Amino acid sequence: MGSPLLDLDRLLFAVLPYVAMVAFFVVVAVRCIRGSPLATSPQPPPRRYGERLLVGYGILVILVGHVLAFLIPEQVLLWNNDALRRYVLEGSALVFALMTLVGLLLTVLRCLVSAEARRDVGTSDWLLYALLLLQVASGIFLALFYPWGSSWYATLGVPYLRSLVRLEPDLSAIRALPHPVKLHLVTSCVLVMFVPFTRVVNPLIVRRGEEGQERGYSRVTTMVLLVGLAFSLLALVPRLRGTPLPGNQQGYEPVQPIAFSHRLHAGELQVSCLYCHADAEKGRHAGIASGSVCMNCHRFVTAPLRDGRAELELAKEENRPPRTIISPELAKLYEALGLDDKLQRDAAKPTTPIRWVKVHNLPSFTRFDHGAHVYAGVDCRHCHGPVDSMERVRQVEDLSMGWCVHCHRDAKENGVAGRKVQPSNDCTTCHH
Repeated sequence: MGSPLLDLDRLLFAVLPYVAMVAFFVVVAVRCIRGSPLATSPQPPPRRYGERLLVGYGILVILVGHVLAFLIPEQVLLWNNDALRRYVLEGSALVFALMTLVGLLLTVLRCLVSAEARRDVGTSDWLLYALLLLQVASGIFLALFYPWGSSWYATLGVPYLRSLVRLEPDLSAIRALPHPVKLHLVTSCVLVMFVPFTRVVNPLIVRRGEEGQERGYSRVTTMVLLVGLAFSLLALVPRLRGTPLPGNQQGYEPVQPIAFSHRLHAGELQVSCLYCHADAEKGRHAGIASGSVCMNCHRFVTAPLRDGRAELELAKEENRPPRTIISPELAKLYEALGLDDKLQRDAAKPTTPIRWVKVHNLPSFTRFDHGAHVYAGVDCRHCHGPVDSMERVRQVEDLSMGWCVHCHRDAKENGVAGRKVQPSNDCTTCHH
């Protein structure tokens, strides 16, 4: 079956950000054109309480920090190279986040116990408090249990956000992020959609009956919002059109538990596909190499060639025997197989299966026989694309029924690899 998580990631991180921006500009533009705020908050301005200042200043500092990191991520990473400076930055961000959280909790508490404060709070304000609490609490949770968020943001978050600005969302890094980080990102989008229904945007709104300079300000604001709306729609429409129907996983490129490079193995080293996927020529499923097959080579090759050469040169300079260099990815393989430092089976270490993520998924009501296709001479690239050039395997074709039927018709008319074949287009060939 297809991967629902892939569809969910596309909706949440390639469509939702643009939906949020479109909603923001539409609602604010409508309010600005109407000349009066939507009836979602009480009209009197809220009284100023000390805890609201904590919230305001805390959110302001956190937002400024995020914007600065978005503009200068390289400088943030350079700053974080020093442990003391990294602790200062992370600690300061945590302090302001805690200050915001305390301010929000005190604000909510005051509204619950004080009838005077409660008169200033409408339904939209309660919802805004709830969203802000979720956003701030998730940020603090990330700071405590997924440390060095500033470096995470600079290396993974900023490229993703910049890809949104370019109207070409890149989800490769986002897919691998922990679920709490994804929740934090989604909540921020929901906040953007919800803010226009609150009094936060009231400074952008000019009331009816106001003349002169304020009317001119209203026109300028409306034009800016309409231009923003146009660009947001320009980004949203391709994202909606590019979102596949359920079951179509074209472009799926999951992160694997071990970063196995097909470009290196199948491309540069010319390892045959059937060496690792030996069942492809004789069975329905292609299969996947066991750890023992990997060890045929990686009992001797423990790291990239450049790392081995660097260690040999260093050993000569230091007049010592060269050490065995083990790359981080191969260390995962050895750990899964329960091997010791000499790559021998260690009875004290448990063996754990390597949970490879299947890339090419078909619905449960279909079947595909690899053996029949390999025997007929169908090149692996015809269905899987140029795997020998991929660092990480992705699904190239959409694997739809139409694509398969077209291939069968073409093979029946033109043959496969110069051989005449008779592939069937009967429904029972592929469907139970």
